Amino acid sequence: MTVDELDGASGDIMTLALSGNGSTLGMYDGRTAMAWHIPANFSDSKTLWYARTDAFQIDVSPDGTKVAGSWDYRHLWDTRNGSEIGSFPVPPGNISQLDVLYTQLRFSPDSTLVGGSDYGKGASIFSAADASPLCRIESGDRWPAIVFSKDSQEVFTSTPERFRLNRKTGSLEPFAALPVWKPQEPFPDIKQLPAFRWVDLSPDGQSLIVSGCVSLRQLGCTTWLYSAGDGKKLMQLPLRGHNPRF
Repeated sequence: MTVDELDGASGDIMTLALSGNGSTLGMYDGRTAMAWHIPANFSDSKTLWYARTDAFQIDVSPDGTKVAGSWDYRHLWDTRNGSEIGSFPVPPGNISQLDVLYTQLRFSPDSTLVGGSDYGKGASIFSAADASPLCRIESGDRWPAIVFSKDSQEVFTSTPERFRLNRKTGSLEPFAALPVWKPQEPFPDIKQLPAFRWVDLSPDGQSLIVSGCVSLRQLGCTTWLYSAGDGKKLMQLPLRGHNPRF
């Protein structure tokens, strides 16, 4: 059994995301956001819910309890029944189409935070419990992607930059993002072209993959490897697809 044979899946799968514990699969097909429970036997997978919405970017919380989606608007769903959790701030009225197109949301490893690019104004972090805003990240990039560190206490951006989150473990009170290092060698096309950004952190926390793609639907991305310790650019990678991961 393959993903496109799951109940309700279409042949035009645009985004897939799997929870860290392997229990929940999220998908967006251009019209509908969906989630499935994935048991030990993949063929026994069952649909949890679906929602007709614009949510090109999908992420599933590591514990499998929530799905986040973003595009025109940002959404946070409970995987048990598809109900929306809380309410994100609505997009400001003076933003461009690109500012909407390049929004993203990504969960922290402890499943308590969700954050990403914020309509062309840096990045924001929200509570995964109710979508309330907790932190603003003033980035050197207009549309930064973000990834959380393994302990959920730091954030790396696609600029790239590294920030320490000034929060108590488990606390959902508003907090500040304190720069650890700013980009020594910014991502090559960061100022030259509007591009869909991506960043991923290696499991050992030592390296970053950073990519930029001119089109969301075609290959042609530029991808570089950076040191997570000091932001030094290490090498260009022969990866042309979207959202490369370790």
